[in-house]
Amino acid sequence: MLSFLSSTRKVHAISRRRFPVHTICNFSDEEISDLLNRFRNDGFVLVNPAQTRNLRKSLLSLTSIFGDIITHVLADADGVVAIRPELELEEFGHAFTNKEMELHTDGTFMVEPPNVVALQCETLADWGGSNCLVDGKALYEFLYGNYKKEFTALFDPGASKVNRRGEHAKNPIFSLDKDRIRVCFRFDRSIDVSFTPPVRRLVPVIQSYLENPSNQIICRPAIGEILVLDNKRMLHGRRAFRSLRKRCMNRLWM
Repeated sequence: MLSFLSSTRKVHAISRRRFPVHTICNFSDEEISDLLNRFRNDGFVLVNPAQTRNLRKSLLSLTSIFGDIITHVLADADGVVAIRPELELEEFGHAFTNKEMELHTDGTFMVEPPNVVALQCETLADWGGSNCLVDGKALYEFLYGNYKKEFTALFDPGASKVNRRGEHAKNPIFSLDKDRIRVCFRFDRSIDVSFTPPVRRLVPVIQSYLENPSNQIICRPAIGEILVLDNKRMLHGRRAFRSLRKRCMNRLWM
């Protein structure tokens, strides 16, 4: 029987994932080692810089640890995408609205999705807008323990097919990368996605698991904090929000 932290405990548990630094631009070797260990163990880390005067420089400094920038059609010259409500961008999905963003991994329309997603808080919503995380490793263990007969279909290279504005890819839901299980999943109304029949039968089970508060970690980064996610392990989403100001998260793929 699998056991999970309760939602209340998980909200408090986020404080243990905060990684305080004076400035991101000058990590010591010891800090880098500690950060990477936390990232590998938990699947994410919340970097909490004491100095937040230059948000852009802080965000881009993470490339020295997590690798080269992977660009996006909406990225600026630095490779950063500003995630905020923009009417002209709603066709790209709920990320650019104030609606709830369902749990997913990024880049499901790509043959090779990004390994790491960094989300830096620039402007907070007045109400709502918290980030929600679910560990894909725990999802894997749940499905393997309870749906063994159907489980192998999730490793089919064509298990899911995603199309978005001319970009498309077929990917397995789970794959084996050396000794690590990887997850690639998205299912919401803002994107064209289809599944093989065996996987389609499991999608309601996956959705039910993802929507269960006891399996979620809720995180509300402060201004300047950066939520760094293992995109091939952690699924992430966002609560709906209401704001007189535009909530803005700066996203970087690596």
